[in-house]
Amino acid sequence: MNGAFDAQQPNMPQAGQVDAFTDLPFKGNPAAVCLLEEERDDYEWFRTVAGEFNLPMVCFLTRITDFESETHDSSHSSTNARFRLRWFIPATEVKLCGHGTLAASHFLFTSGLVNANRIEFLTLSGVLIAKRVPESQDCFLIELDFPKVPLADFDSAEVPSISKALGGASVIDLKITTTEEDLIVVLPSGKAVTDLLPQFDEIQRCPGRIVIITGPAPPGSGFDFFSRVFGPKMGINEDHVCGSAHCALAAYWSKKLGKCDFVAYQASPRGGILNLHLDEKNQRVLLRGKAITEMQSLFVIVSRYCTGIYSNNGSTSSLWQAKVLAQWEIVNKWMSNKRQGSASWHDTCCSTELNSLVCLEQESHYTLTVISSSLELPFVRVYSIKIDAEQGKVTISGTVDPHTIITMLGKAGKKAELLSEMNNHNQTMQAAQPT
Repeated sequence: MNGAFDAQQPNMPQAGQVDAFTDLPFKGNPAAVCLLEEERDDYEWFRTVAGEFNLPMVCFLTRITDFESETHDSSHSSTNARFRLRWFIPATEVKLCGHGTLAASHFLFTSGLVNANRIEFLTLSGVLIAKRVPESQDCFLIELDFPKVPLADFDSAEVPSISKALGGASVIDLKITTTEEDLIVVLPSGKAVTDLLPQFDEIQRCPGRIVIITGPAPPGSGFDFFSRVFGPKMGINEDHVCGSAHCALAAYWSKKLGKCDFVAYQASPRGGILNLHLDEKNQRVLLRGKAITEMQSLFVIVSRYCTGIYSNNGSTSSLWQAKVLAQWEIVNKWMSNKRQGSASWHDTCCSTELNSLVCLEQESHYTLTVISSSLELPFVRVYSIKIDAEQGKVTISGTVDPHTIITMLGKAGKKAELLSEMNNHNQTMQAAQPT
């Protein structure tokens, strides 16, 4: 086994929410990171899970056991940690995502899953390298090695319509990337970038996939240029911090400022800082940034349901009922350990018959999201169970019968009652606190 990665260590979180390109909580760009035990080829499953997280990006990692055969490149050292990395938003899979890669790297470096200082990711954009760069005894930056994005001139006849979409901003230059046809709009100042009021309906009619605006940073700010990124066509009105966009911006500002090293600020409401180096010789851009973990959790996947029948105190329950009971028991055990000050997780989780289980923790609140889509079942269920450990409240959301859940909780030894008859898609119940 590769010594740089140890998936067998106990108590390791397998999912997390990370804010990228910041060292402050609730700043930068958030992304969910999910470590899968094996490859999946169900495109719709990835999209569904991405929608359940409801974050700008969801990253899926799987360990690569034979990287040499994947890349046919013997230059990769066997001491490096290697993973396949895919990026998803609810609408589609994304070919390249800078903040998602930074988030995935931070998750692996800080969770104990990777002991090396270098990670190789196999992605739709080729092999990407992430390095841990010490900054002080307790702090570090992550350096990403991305391809430079080439630019081409764009038709100046589009300036009036683009200016209108940007709230009447003065446009002094237009470029377009030759890879994804992203539009770069240059404004006269960083203040013009921060003050801009985007008209998203109009931006949807603009050329290009996304619209990247940029302008020179104010003197004395400590930055070289500002930026913002709008992508309503991609389902994201404003991207909080976009690393891949800066692979094009580095190329643009290198010609304008006559240098290769930059400190950039993305002036979105959350904000983010990127350190950039343009390597013209190798046509690469090195992006450096910090990240912070907001949540850690467990992400359990089993691709097939068991074929047996669940029996409880002599009564036979349906296969689906068995799964709900198992899910509740997992959360109960986990919350019980958390309340006792232990972060341990039970080995039985790995063999529990679930199609998909997502558990997120923030303070004393827990969210269990279950996606049931087995062809062996006569229906598809997508629902969430939100658990307030302090108040002992359980909220069920989605296409699920709350009376059925109450029955399930009762069979699991939990008292539950329906607090209100709201509608078929959103019900609230009260259950006894896990002990």
